Amino acid sequence: CVFRGGNTTCSDGTVIPGDWEVNPEDVWVLTNCSEGHSLINSTHGTSHGYFSNVAQQCKKCHEETHYVLNPNTDECQWCPSGLECNGGSTVIPIIPGSEWDLVDNRRNDRYELISCPTGYQVFKPSPVVQECEPCGIGAHCPHERCTNCTLCPIGTYKDSPGIYSCRECPLDTYGPSTGARSVMDCVACPFGASTNRTGETSQEACSCERSRYEAMDATGGLLCLVCPKGAECLDGTCALSYEDLVCPGGESPVGTWQWGVDDFNQTEYLLTSCPEGYALVNSTEGSSKGEFLHDIQMCHECLDVYEYIINPNTDSCQECPMGLRCDGTSSVQPKVTNSSWTVCDNCSADGATYVLESCPTGYRVENSLVNFQRCEVCGMGEECRDAECTDCSLCVPGTFKPTASSSLCTPCPQNTYGPKTGATASSDCFACPDNSQTMLQASTDREQCVCFDSSYSAYPNNELYCPNCPYGARCLDGTCAFSREPASCPNSTEIPLGEWTRDDITDLFVLRSCPGSAELVNSTDGTSDGDFSHDNQQCRPCGSSEYIVDPNRYECQPCPLGLICHGGLDVTERVEDSVWEVVEDIYVLRSCGLGHQVELGSEGF
Repeated sequence: CVFRGGNTTCSDGTVIPGDWEVNPEDVWVLTNCSEGHSLINSTHGTSHGYFSNVAQQCKKCHEETHYVLNPNTDECQWCPSGLECNGGSTVIPIIPGSEWDLVDNRRNDRYELISCPTGYQVFKPSPVVQECEPCGIGAHCPHERCTNCTLCPIGTYKDSPGIYSCRECPLDTYGPSTGARSVMDCVACPFGASTNRTGETSQEACSCERSRYEAMDATGGLLCLVCPKGAECLDGTCALSYEDLVCPGGESPVGTWQWGVDDFNQTEYLLTSCPEGYALVNSTEGSSKGEFLHDIQMCHECLDVYEYIINPNTDSCQECPMGLRCDGTSSVQPKVTNSSWTVCDNCSADGATYVLESCPTGYRVENSLVNFQRCEVCGMGEECRDAECTDCSLCVPGTFKPTASSSLCTPCPQNTYGPKTGATASSDCFACPDNSQTMLQASTDREQCVCFDSSYSAYPNNELYCPNCPYGARCLDGTCAFSREPASCPNSTEIPLGEWTRDDITDLFVLRSCPGSAELVNSTDGTSDGDFSHDNQQCRPCGSSEYIVDPNRYECQPCPLGLICHGGLDVTERVEDSVWEVVEDIYVLRSCGLGHQVELGSEGF
């Protein structure tokens, strides 16, 4: 014991720490300990409790793990985790800027962590475990003096522990919730929308691109829909995003646009109608029929001259038929006056169409293809005489048409006939036989040819032939007795002399015989001999000063002076008892009565 020597220094030179005094009881008492030591003088091993002489000492505090503020009253304290200790009262905060306060304990004074710098929070579950802890994921402390971390405010996020502040949500996103732990918690603006800055907190900060407009999804959230084709402005923006749907340049989209709900319960602009001359397009098929397609909505203007449309909200632009003049609307003008057109609602999948029903006289309906519908003039040899025509018919027999036109078939001229159907030339009208005529135009058959009254009808080979009237059958009025049945003249007393019959081959009238007082003439030389002449045929009556022996063989002979003739075979002798004899075709005097002699001179004397 060092006190045997009466001092506090051991024989080896070691100095007993602390200040010691001898009290009146002549007991060494420890009164003071130096920095870094704790005065112990009780049974509890502290400076508090029942005094124990034996327990007195200045206990050195461990330099790295302990500290002591008041060596004479305090025990060695465990160094808090947030401090660097040296065994004494001097400490250094591990986290610069953290604030520590001295707490007056009933037995020991100690350090207590009061606040931390920006980015930390106070963590002190026990006196030993006291430290500034970095804010965790989704939290921060932006203040200079921090005690607790708070959740990242809306519009920010923090994806790892650390002292840095929460980061703002990137451009084109927003953070609607506090405590966001990842950039993924920042909600992206709807497709086609963007923000003007980072750190936005709600979808209201998202604005649609210039080429889009704001709509709502089924939950009421923002949708930035592509501007329908028919609402695009000249500057590339969307008219649907402007008040009153008026573009910056003053133009407005064609048609009526209204808010509506589509099949996906999205509230968006729908094109509900288009004006005259436009077709409503809103489907994948490029029309108003088919699967709805929002982006293609437009009022498509029909082409002037080349197209028409009847119902703008349901039909497509229709190609103008060849038979109409169109102006791109429902108003059309037929090219052929009085052609009749009607509207057919179900003739085309593209909507109502104009259908040619009939054409005026001289035309036919050509409708093999819808766009080729027209009134076509009837062709060569064709016509349509109806007021409302659909097809042309062939020219009837007795008419012809040499060119394609709206004209009617031309009647064959009088004195001709046309047996052919669909005749295309005047040469198809055949002239009637010689000496014949037709009573009217447009005769169709040779049988309609009638012989002139000055001739008569014959049918060799069953075809009409009008020979000249034989001289002996000509009536006083110039007509032919054979033109009537039976053969006669207008004056009933006029009848052709002789026996006339038709030849079996030629069907011509042939004079077969004449009565006794006429000679038969049927030759070119005016007799019954010589070359046969049909036209010269006649029974030529003999004169009162003539006679004829055989009308069918001989000619009329001059009456001899010795006879009185009557024009026929019968004669009277001028001298009684004279004898006359017929020799071939003449009377010959053979003898005379008493007192007379035969005088033979020339014929007739």
